[in-house]
Amino acid sequence: MSNSGWAAQPGETMAALTPCMRLYGHLGTELAKTVGAGNPYQQWITTYSGPNFLAFVVRVKSLLDSMADG
Repeated sequence: MSNSGWAAQPGETMAALTPCMRLYGHLGTELAKTVGAGNPYQQWITTYSGPNFLAFVVRVKSLLDSMADG
């Protein structure tokens, strides 16, 4: 396991993780519109389309923006 995240500056780590979180939020939201009950990935879809995760994505993007501006 790499420890490069531990050696990086916080902004670098945030920049590396933000695209993944944004993509998961997007995919979860889109799949939640079309995927019905009984889907083997329903828990994943529910998690990544949920309001808590989507609020987290907005917060992380905001933090990254503030680090870039600072």
